Amino acid sequence: EKPFELDFNVSIPIETVEDKIIISPFCNYTMTENPLKQLVRNYPIDLIYGESHTFRTTIAKPVGYTLFTKPEDVVINNDNVKITYAVNMQNKDEIIITGVYELKKDVYASSEYLEIKSYFNRIVNKFNEKLVFIKDAVKI
Repeated sequence: EKPFELDFNVSIPIETVEDKIIISPFCNYTMTENPLKQLVRNYPIDLIYGESHTFRTTIAKPVGYTLFTKPEDVVINNDNVKITYAVNMQNKDEIIITGVYELKKDVYASSEYLEIKSYFNRIVNKFNEKLVFIKDAVKI
């Protein structure tokens, strides 16, 4: 009856391209591909039970770098799903990213298949977007 929670700290090698640092906020622990593969579906989507997933990460801004690009915030809340994604600057050195998705029904009708499939695509794409930091200009 209680939610399953996993809380951990991680230090991982960072991805760099020229003078940029690229960070995957949720360390690839989110869904990486859409589980709905068919083009059409003639029978209901039975999830057995509704599900909700919450991801939250705090990233320390790399010293000597500035946040260059970040994912846009998203809020979707309807009868079928709730998807929220927010990037907040806690202070000048810390970025907090929160992503939540909730599938509100146990069973979705076959007529809702393409809509639910598109929500899964949004979840996969949004929750796997990266932050890009760029090296600060050297002051002379």
